[in-house]
Amino acid sequence: MKKVLCVGFAAMLLTACGSEETATINKVEYNKIESGMTLDEVKKIVGGKEKSSNDDGTFIEYEFDGEGGVESDATVTLMFNEEEVLDTKIEIGLLSSNDTQETTVETSEVNEKNVELTREEEIEEKAKGIINYNFTKVKELDVNENLGLNDGSYIVLPHLKWDAKNNAKRTKTLLEMYSDDLAANLAKEGDISELVVFWEVPYHLEGKNVAKFTYTKKGENMIIGERWYDPSLR
Repeated sequence: MKKVLCVGFAAMLLTACGSEETATINKVEYNKIESGMTLDEVKKIVGGKEKSSNDDGTFIEYEFDGEGGVESDATVTLMFNEEEVLDTKIEIGLLSSNDTQETTVETSEVNEKNVELTREEEIEEKAKGIINYNFTKVKELDVNENLGLNDGSYIVLPHLKWDAKNNAKRTKTLLEMYSDDLAANLAKEGDISELVVFWEVPYHLEGKNVAKFTYTKKGENMIIGERWYDPSLR
């Protein structure tokens, strides 16, 4: 009888472990997550398992939904290396409170001065607000009329610098992810017809672009056209 009870209790434990809840990550939890942590340590912070995962042989990527972010569809991606410790964390739409406060102050100052922005300046501010990616700085951001179409639409050309140390494959994955997110958000602006994103990554090539992504508006979406990489990322 004792053996039967023990077996039954073990089965209940296994069932409990198998029913681990899917966690979301809020701003406070995100800031507690640090490089070098194991997945178990992360789960203790966020209180559950990831929404999805992907293993491409180089690193394992775990995705969580963001909670309480500036964007309603915020996501958090955690990338673990071969040693199964956290290498990179990425948030999209889960902005820090400091960033939000700075944006509020800037907007308030503009309103107090009654400054009316041009459409180009509005698009520039919109793009800079989206570009809140880890280790990313805006070197230059141009907004020009699309003279090729001559329909009053605009081309956005951000020159970005990503100052992180990762291998070529991982760098390409992250640059594509950030660029696709920027394109998806700018597609919501009805008068942006083209986006060309330039990337500098000093770890691979100092002072020159290592990647360029071109997107064209089609319907309500931005469609990727050219993806160019410097040989240092191939």
